[in-house]
Amino acid sequence: MLLAIIHGVGPQGWRNPDAKQTFLLKNATGSNLLVESVKNLRDKKDKQKLPPLKGDAISEIVGGKSGLLFWTGAKYAWYSPTPD
Repeated sequence: MLLAIIHGVGPQGWRNPDAKQTFLLKNATGSNLLVESVKNLRDKKDKQKLPPLKGDAISEIVGGKSGLLFWTGAKYAWYSPTPD
């Protein structure tokens, strides 16, 4: 499975002519994918368990574990609050 992500810029989002970053991620999809705003994630009760977020994230279940796919500022990373 492949997941395509197009970064946006400002209020126009991906339609902004300055939005030029796109990513194609392999083996990054699971089930129950949900885009969550950084504000919503930071307002949750368990926010102390979050990685340093640079923007919105995708919550999903991969291999039976729930977690977040998030942008580090340089690449996409996976974070799961449950131990392996």
